[in-house]
Amino acid sequence: MFSGGNEEKARGKTQGVLLDETRKVLDSSRELVNVFKSVIENDEKKVNNSIKKIGEAEDEVEGYRRALTRELAEVGSLLMNREDLLKTAYEIEEIAGYTSGVAFRISIVDNKSLKKPTIKKEFEELLNMIIELVHKLNEMVRFLAVNPDN
Repeated sequence: MFSGGNEEKARGKTQGVLLDETRKVLDSSRELVNVFKSVIENDEKKVNNSIKKIGEAEDEVEGYRRALTRELAEVGSLLMNREDLLKTAYEIEEIAGYTSGVAFRISIVDNKSLKKPTIKKEFEELLNMIIELVHKLNEMVRFLAVNPDN
């Protein structure tokens, strides 16, 4: 049978990787605001830089998910909730993909239509909502890392 220390160490490593993954998704969702502002300013260079940052973050999230998969394969049956952790990692990776898709779609919208006050306000509210939701997800994962028994 495994000792409690090994289980705690394995749980800590996997939750650390999950935290890194959610942090990257949060950073990329914040970058959506820069894409939006750059499209309004009609600054194609800034738009492309922001989209590149979001794409790189998406790649990093995939790397974190792969690292988590390897870590869970190594610990075997040591963690009782490994399927839940893996499913969560895949869901977070999917959010990163959505963020990348949203950034691309914002980049192809005509900036004249985004400058209209009502549309601009609705986009800003939507982007703030996205950031808030991903931030709450990040806080949830952080809470689980601090209080794993909850």
